[in-house]
Amino acid sequence: MDKELKIVVKAAIKRGWKLVNGGKHHTLVHPSGVKTQVSMSPSDRNAHRQLERRIRHKEKEIADAQCEGNAAGNSCRSGCV
Repeated sequence: MDKELKIVVKAAIKRGWKLVNGGKHHTLVHPSGVKTQVSMSPSDRNAHRQLERRIRHKEKEIADAQCEGNAAGNSCRSGCV
C-alpha cells in the first residue's frame, strides 16, 4: 500500500472505521455499515486525496442521515436541530 494511503487509512481507523483485507482492494467499513474500497496499488498519484475526500463525504452523509432520523426535535451530536 502507498505511504500516503497508509496515513489516510490509519486516520480513518482512529475515527472508528475498520479495514477489511481483500486481494487487490481492501475495504474500509464504518460502524454504521457504510463501505468504501481502497486500492492496494493505485495508479493515480492523487489516490490518497481521493480516498480522503470519499471518507469525508461518507462521514457527512452518515451525520446528515442521523440528523434526518432525529425526528423528535432533539439536537444531535453534529450540531443539527
